[in-house]
Amino acid sequence: MRLHSVDKPKKFHISHLLLLSLGGGALLLGIGLLASPEGQLQIRMSILDNSPPAAVADLTAHDTVDNGQVLLSWTAPVEDGAVFTNPGAVSSYIVKYATFSVTSVGNDALFWWSVATSASGVPTPAVPGSLENMVLNLTPGTVYWFSLRSVDDASNLSPMDTKATTPGQQANALTRGTDSLPPAPVRGIAVSSTPLGDLISWSPLLINNDGTPLSDLMSYRVYRSTVVLGGDLTLIGTVSKSATLAFPLATQPLANAYFYILAVDQSGNESPLIGSNGVRVENRVVQDQTVVSNETVDSRATISEDLIRELKNDASDYLLRVVRLEDPEVTSGLLQTLANYRLELERPDGTIDSGKFVFSRPEMKIVLSYARSSLSVTGGGPRRASSNSLQSAGNGSVGVLWWNGVAWIKIGNGTVDSDNETVTFESSHLGLYRVQEYNPASSLSLDKAQVYPRIFSPNGDGVNDRVVFAVENPNLVSVTGRILDMSGAEVASIHQGGEGLEAQWLSWDGRDRSGHVVTGGVYVYEIQGDGKKISGTVVVAR
Repeated sequence: MRLHSVDKPKKFHISHLLLLSLGGGALLLGIGLLASPEGQLQIRMSILDNSPPAAVADLTAHDTVDNGQVLLSWTAPVEDGAVFTNPGAVSSYIVKYATFSVTSVGNDALFWWSVATSASGVPTPAVPGSLENMVLNLTPGTVYWFSLRSVDDASNLSPMDTKATTPGQQANALTRGTDSLPPAPVRGIAVSSTPLGDLISWSPLLINNDGTPLSDLMSYRVYRSTVVLGGDLTLIGTVSKSATLAFPLATQPLANAYFYILAVDQSGNESPLIGSNGVRVENRVVQDQTVVSNETVDSRATISEDLIRELKNDASDYLLRVVRLEDPEVTSGLLQTLANYRLELERPDGTIDSGKFVFSRPEMKIVLSYARSSLSVTGGGPRRASSNSLQSAGNGSVGVLWWNGVAWIKIGNGTVDSDNETVTFESSHLGLYRVQEYNPASSLSLDKAQVYPRIFSPNGDGVNDRVVFAVENPNLVSVTGRILDMSGAEVASIHQGGEGLEAQWLSWDGRDRSGHVVTGGVYVYEIQGDGKKISGTVVVAR
């Protein structure tokens, strides 16, 4: 705004300048004398706007379905204006981007701004409070960081957006690339306690999901969920591939919390979300690691923290898998095989161990799903029952059998949920499992085939180090056992297996009461319970 006399002078000289600060603007008062015979005096006043717009607070960046494309969005800011003027829209925007962040240059935001690239196609500012969008076409498979400043009609430049000047918060996006092959599931996930809280860690990922070498790994993303398999995944952090592969959980709520680690490559592809990507943490203790079949989400295996340690002690980083096999066929009579599964360990090189590894205790909790056929009916319709041990289905009870290499062994500690058609049980063995209808025992029973291996070698090599007695105990009675030498002298007790169960699995590790491995030879086992005494022989090979 300018005020002056009506008469235009022939010559004007400023003799005084006065700058007054008024709110958001400035008042410049200039006084001069007219060097003319008339001696006219002219006064000029100018209002200068030196108040820049405020920094944008919500700049965000997202990749799109198109390779190399990024969508930026933010809220249109207000032009602060000056004294005697009305606030309105800013005049223009300046958007810059770079392949490195402000944090990477020591949080020197002004330096980053000076070397970053200016974007073209920036939109004309809209009404303050409106949602602004712009699309940038950049290099595919690349991470970019962004910042924005606005300019008013007096050429005042706003500060950089607040996210860019907040360490670790700068808007960024990984553009999609032409590579559609995701990394393999992350392995070796574990939780450890430190003085500062729990720490989740994992092993470096070296392969793609098809087993080929992973050459374009970008980073690891840490997600939190309140349900298994991440029904409500929330991203809580990102870890660079070159950083220590660990993430602190001290600030995370741990009640009913599942944490998942997914690898992401330079094209934006993430690891598949399966149970082995994560662990369940509650009350600052790792409870289990869940593995879900890629065939059905109802089938899974859960191992305790101690059993996870046994896998790690084997000096190999395994991925535990539950694989559903081909459709089952009807067995003899009206008793039917309902489902076949294989529990296996996959090594980092892709090779499979489906039977040699045995956990020290039968505390691997397994859930297998099945589907009854039209043969499993009663009174013309499907038979449904509430969940309890070994529910009746059709002409036999639903249960689980395990193949010990010679014969199918009945797993007597199963619990069947006939509404959801799943059976839950505990085991220490990998290998083949079958969900099947069969006629259960009415009291404590132990077939010879359920003693395995009959010849075992307790030499600590992890193979056939103990003998297992898989009893059927339908009445859940207390069961005891002992080992005798051929002279009838008691050598050792048979240990009960299975946490929270009456004896369904018993085992002997080949040691006497003093903890020493016995000499090779034939030994007698005696198992008592339910008014029965069951005996037989096993062989210790040295």
